[in-house]
Amino acid sequence: FATEPEALQAKQEASQTLPKQLVTILVADAIAEYFADKLKHEKCRPETAKEQRAQLTRFLDAELSSPVSKLSQARATSLYHSFVEAPTQKTGQPPKAATHRFVLKLAQSLYQWAVRRGYIGSNPFKDVQPVGRVSRGKPQLRFEEASRLITTGLRLYDEQQDLMALASVVALLLGLRASEVL
Repeated sequence: FATEPEALQAKQEASQTLPKQLVTILVADAIAEYFADKLKHEKCRPETAKEQRAQLTRFLDAELSSPVSKLSQARATSLYHSFVEAPTQKTGQPPKAATHRFVLKLAQSLYQWAVRRGYIGSNPFKDVQPVGRVSRGKPQLRFEEASRLITTGLRLYDEQQDLMALASVVALLLGLRASEVL
């Protein structure tokens, strides 16, 4: 700049157009604040918030003590893919597609909220692509379960003349709807 006043003017204009300094907040604190905000604005019930907070905390476990602004898109993708492949404590199997897709949506929502609050500049989970296909349809009986149902239904009909037990066997064996059997 040719003069000091021009330089000061340019400095002032630049400071107005640059983003404000991001607030440093830990991931664990952001999660707590996020769910407190959801409850305050009645966006979910307390039971739902408690359950979702536990899921999100489990998902972001490795990042809880890190600043929310330090999570990169590559790390977010890595977290998601390791969550998809890791066995759960409950079943010992990786989570179903519906579960890990839901947790990804929770993380995307948390970080989008953090963007709106000015804690981060961009959402690292925004472009993470979900994997797997969500199951559709109703669960079906396994062969052993169907065999047990048939045996029990026929036994109840023989011993107690239970027509409903026989109706369930007829529906299963003939592929009829319950209303058709009735």
